Amino acid sequence: MRLVVSADQLPPSLKIVSVVTTTDYGRILIGGSEFLLPQRSTYQAKDVFGGQAWNVTTFENCREFVGESVLKFGNPEPSPPPN
Repeated sequence: MRLVVSADQLPPSLKIVSVVTTTDYGRILIGGSEFLLPQRSTYQAKDVFGGQAWNVTTFENCREFVGESVLKFGNPEPSPPPN
């Protein structure tokens, strides 16, 4: 799956002609469940002077991190007396 976001009618004060961001997604198995996550993203900008800027980001080795917490409401239980 791919998402492409482009802009080509930017305010002249920015001195940027166009910007394109492309993100490729893939299904990844993490902790026994499948997720649709970004795998690679590219950013390309062109300015009015003919210059170009590129940025490429890759996402690899995704892992599952698990935590556990308890939330209680009301009066706390009394602490046991010290020995």
